[in-house]
Amino acid sequence: HFDCLRSLLSGVQIDVNKVNNVSETPLMYGAQHGNLECVQVLVSAGAHVEVTDANGSTALMYASIRGHSECVQYLVEIGAEANVKNKYGHTPLILDCSQGNLDCVLPLIRHGADVNAVDSRRETPLMKAAKNGHAQVANTLLDVGADINARDNIGNTAICLAASCGSIGCVEKLVQLNADVNARNNEGNTPLIYASSKGHHHCLNAIISSGADVNIQNANQDSALSLAVLNGSTECVELLIDAKADVNIQNANQDSALSLA
Repeated sequence: HFDCLRSLLSGVQIDVNKVNNVSETPLMYGAQHGNLECVQVLVSAGAHVEVTDANGSTALMYASIRGHSECVQYLVEIGAEANVKNKYGHTPLILDCSQGNLDCVLPLIRHGADVNAVDSRRETPLMKAAKNGHAQVANTLLDVGADINARDNIGNTAICLAASCGSIGCVEKLVQLNADVNARNNEGNTPLIYASSKGHHHCLNAIISSGADVNIQNANQDSALSLAVLNGSTECVELLIDAKADVNIQNANQDSALSLA
């Protein structure tokens, strides 16, 4: 309600930085709803762009998570901090990459957003894009130097997360850039194992074609083939057998793919 807001602010002494019970300001509301005119008039009236709510989020974050690119563009142009973190360690870029908001990602990067920032789980913007299947965002991050082999707090890399969620677009881009297809997380799981256990045969095919070890085992000594059998993924089983996966490898319970079939 831009006209109402302008009328309220004209000739009247109003605290434009007044907060509600969770420390949200009018500027945050304007940014959240993507109302650029309201955001601009509030800033002109003295609204502070770096004020944080109870979770440490700024107006820029409110605009980012909702994908309001015009508000994001305006706020960074007037000096809003692009690398501010809330209490979860999320930056505006991390929030946008989680949501796949490419139109917000671009102005943030242009204004110095750290493409390798990590949140409280040590997840980077690239990991957020990969785990949520946002291939265009992932491609943009990789084009500007995102760390392809960074690890989160359980040892996952971006390709592990992409394979787990079945994002073939992300997987293909990552293998093209020589991401480590045999990278193990803290539980010994690899991109191959993730793709097999989730039945993502398109991702599995791309990973096998990139030279992944088809007989690699995780901490429980499960092989990709055993997990594909347990998952009931015929396509994955066939791909692994065609790639000469060993049907007799046993896990910690002495079960093999053959005995589980």
